[in-house]
Amino acid sequence: MGRTETAELNPHGVSFAGATSVIAVVAVLILVSLPRLSAFAVEENESDAAALTRSLAAALDDHAREPDAGAATLAALVDALGMEPRTDDMEWLDGGRVLRRHGYLFELSSAGAAPVLRAWPWAYGKSGRSAFVAEPGGEVRRHANAEGGWSGLGCPPAAGCAGWDTLDGIELASW
Repeated sequence: MGRTETAELNPHGVSFAGATSVIAVVAVLILVSLPRLSAFAVEENESDAAALTRSLAAALDDHAREPDAGAATLAALVDALGMEPRTDDMEWLDGGRVLRRHGYLFELSSAGAAPVLRAWPWAYGKSGRSAFVAEPGGEVRRHANAEGGWSGLGCPPAAGCAGWDTLDGIELASW
């Protein structure tokens, strides 16, 4: 008969202790899952950045083969890939010089003899870790950026330093 009285007192059939237990289990699941989801997002951003760097590098190669093409711009390369700001989750920064997409910044630098395409995390550790570079006719290279020095708008990677590995042979999903 005690069970009938409990049901009458609590029409939902869940005691305070039961509700507290369910809340505790849900809280533990959330605490365990969030870091894994965050790590997954960082890995996906890095994979996407590497794939987009490779696609932009191919567009840069195509541009360089055009007679009288003139200097390439990042906006022209993005247009050549058919990307749209509304549908491709992208934003132009620094007066249209830098593209932000999926937690990474992309820039076409022409400081040296040949243009260099660079990609690096918007917020190291939160949006990505690795940095990527590509030159016309060259391979896409990756740097672990372990200390996070290349992060944010004012800190692009330097292509000439040690620690760069090629991405050849690494399977990347197309962006």
